[in-house]
Amino acid sequence: MLIQTFKSRWFATVLHGGLWLLLALAVLRLRGTSPRFLETTSHTSPAQSPVPVARLEKLFAPESRPKPTGETNNPSPFATRHFIPPPPAPPATRKLELTKQGC
Repeated sequence: MLIQTFKSRWFATVLHGGLWLLLALAVLRLRGTSPRFLETTSHTSPAQSPVPVARLEKLFAPESRPKPTGETNNPSPFATRHFIPPPPAPPATRKLELTKQGC
């Protein structure tokens, strides 16, 4: 029943007309005027005590970083072993003897 309604000619005509009506209302602004937005001042007071950030300086200090060990992936906040592919598996082949007979 629903599929027949969607495939019918009158449904397509009503839908097409309704979309044109919506477009006309949007273009002609028959729905009214947009609300007037006025700039106002903020009614909130500023924070009394700022966030303590004195310990953040120690986090990024050079002496807190690990020393390089000469490896390819030095331990750093941006190095990860998650994306390093595993070593390839040994080839699954075996040796066969072939004897050629003929020229």
